[in-house]
Amino acid sequence: MDSLLKGGLRGDLTLWTTDPTQPGKALRVVRQRIPDRYSNLMSYLANGRWKEADQETNKQMLESVGEEAMKRRYLQLEEVQNFPCYDLKLIDQLWVKFSGGKFGFSVQKQIWVDVGGKLDFGEDYEALKRAYRKMCDRNGWRGVTTYSNFTFDTSAPNGHLPVECIRFLVGAVGFLFSRMADY
Repeated sequence: MDSLLKGGLRGDLTLWTTDPTQPGKALRVVRQRIPDRYSNLMSYLANGRWKEADQETNKQMLESVGEEAMKRRYLQLEEVQNFPCYDLKLIDQLWVKFSGGKFGFSVQKQIWVDVGGKLDFGEDYEALKRAYRKMCDRNGWRGVTTYSNFTFDTSAPNGHLPVECIRFLVGAVGFLFSRMADY
């Protein structure tokens, strides 16, 4: 057995990879109970089905805040300000894990902060718009006018996904990211 580990078997296995384009041959087991309602999201992400994962993320976020949001099909500022931290953290962790650190709210938050975005702009809407434009330049959202024109693969810039649940939250993006400070 020892010779197997020294030679053949060990040499054939690679460690878990953080590069989503180069899957490893070994699976790292993580003991974290993911609620059943996130099983579709986890499956889409694990299989690199980025568009379906983005749509499922939007669905899960709307469901997290209630029936009215689901009927409207978007989040309002107050819902963003009070979005459940547990859900936000879990969704973000799944995106970050399965994209190898390329996608997720925490990746977007880092871009937001890097371009001068604040978690609360107060009444300075012009500064908020400038920061949002800079973030859109960095993560590839600038100039994309329809959902189908977003890039749903790993060639997209860092922070490009998820997008459906956040792209119209210009005035609330900082508030969503501020919810991440709570976990």
